[in-house]
Amino acid sequence: MSSFNKILSLIEDYTAGALISLATLLTFYNVFMRYVFHTPVNWISEVVRFMVIWGVFIGASVALREDSHIKVDLLFNILPQRLKKVVAVFANAVGLLFSVFLIYQGSKLVFFVMARGQVSFDVGIPMYLVYLAIPIGGILLVFRFVEKIYKVFAATQKRVMGEGDR
Repeated sequence: MSSFNKILSLIEDYTAGALISLATLLTFYNVFMRYVFHTPVNWISEVVRFMVIWGVFIGASVALREDSHIKVDLLFNILPQRLKKVVAVFANAVGLLFSVFLIYQGSKLVFFVMARGQVSFDVGIPMYLVYLAIPIGGILLVFRFVEKIYKVFAATQKRVMGEGDR
């Protein structure tokens, strides 16, 4: 694993984990304030929503890196090795195209919202900062899908090289 990949992985892990953990703590705090002191904190639900959005987009990249996305691999497991490679490359290429779509459409949305100067209702956070999670998540996913496609070809190359050495 390259040093860039290690650093990116650490940033993804800690950022997604911190966002989701802090969102959970803020939610518990708000529930406590609402039901114990009868004084809910209005801005918390909005901030938690934004934290979860960012955590999910960053976490999607982490899940892809760790191969933790839900998948049905019953048919994939019975395919011959050569066909597995084709299916893996195709599936990752579709994911790559979707990620590029996220970057493009997410960027359009960010610039649209930025031009309008929209801010969140309770806190006044510029909404383009919230929507920025879409293209940034897409960029992270592009990196991970390219990495997965590379690994498919690298594994095939190692297998060919290993068989040739015998």
